[in-house]
Amino acid sequence: MKERKVSSKSKRPTKKIMSIFALSSMFLNVVIPHSYASGNTAETKLNQQNLSSNTFNADEVNRILDGLTAEQKANINKLTGADDAEKIRVDKKDLIGSKKVNVIVQFKQDPAKIQIIKQSLAKGGATANSQAFESEYTDAKNKVNDSHANFKSFLNTQPKTTIVGGKTVNTGISITREFTDAFNGVALTLPANLVQKLVESPDVASVWSEVEYSLPDEGKSQTTATSKSVGKPTSALTYLGIDKLQADGNTGIIKSGPRAGQKVKVGVLDTGIDYNHPDLYKATHDENG
Repeated sequence: MKERKVSSKSKRPTKKIMSIFALSSMFLNVVIPHSYASGNTAETKLNQQNLSSNTFNADEVNRILDGLTAEQKANINKLTGADDAEKIRVDKKDLIGSKKVNVIVQFKQDPAKIQIIKQSLAKGGATANSQAFESEYTDAKNKVNDSHANFKSFLNTQPKTTIVGGKTVNTGISITREFTDAFNGVALTLPANLVQKLVESPDVASVWSEVEYSLPDEGKSQTTATSKSVGKPTSALTYLGIDKLQADGNTGIIKSGPRAGQKVKVGVLDTGIDYNHPDLYKATHDENG
């Protein structure tokens, strides 16, 4: 998760947050139904004889599969949403005209690790032979690379110009970011009236809006600290070491300058995680589940 520094100026800049939050929530909501997302570990089974290593291998995959509930296993094949009838997840009013819009494109091809997990689930376990497993993993990564190459080739077949108001205008479709690990797809900037064309690519599962949020102007009111007390530390404050900062007098109140006396506010936008994702599994599980 990326951290953003908030400007100390009274007029806050507009924050662009790509609808990657939607991607995280899609992953969470599809793989882990809400009834399990709250922390149901009753059915979690871990191989306690062999803790997670830093290598993605058959043992790691089998450990992940053992930790999935029956419902999670039933839903894991719906990750890309490739079979959904609604491919365009963008407001229809934003699909009109030649103005540039930013979207997130999700490919049908899963990330490599998810491919391996799905294949292993279908077979009842990961391929035990290390060379064969590595070959499957390499093939999965190649499929991800191919999906990106195919989509770029598709974009190259689209018209480079369009007629607007009797004038020739460059369409200017551009990929601004590529995703391959937890999510397979790209971020795009293109004319609104070309968004519908994206789903004509056989590699595209869905198209999502890039959402923009703005932080309101808090004004210039001056507040004065009346106490050094910041309340009772919680376990989270202790875990992050914030209680030590507070003990040293770092209370989050600006001490000098034009905004002296004002408090620094820190906001966290947390869309949740899939605690069984292979990139997060080692950090979210221990020998007791």
